[in-house]
Amino acid sequence: FITSPNHRGKGLGSKILKEIISELKNRKFKALETFARVGSANNPSGPAEFFLRHNFHVKEKISSEYVLVRLEL
Repeated sequence: FITSPNHRGKGLGSKILKEIISELKNRKFKALETFARVGSANNPSGPAEFFLRHNFHVKEKISSEYVLVRLEL
């Protein structure tokens, strides 16, 4: 889903991501990857800038609009 603009920027996505990361670490996952859209929040997994703020790095540029981001757990 894509959050409506009036609900963005309130920390909800960060809280959800932190819970996901915590659960994956508990399950012994080694990394988390997702596709993210550059320069736009209109992507179900979120904008690239959001993930970069949470210590993900760009693993691969898919196109001018999308990148694959990765976080080592």
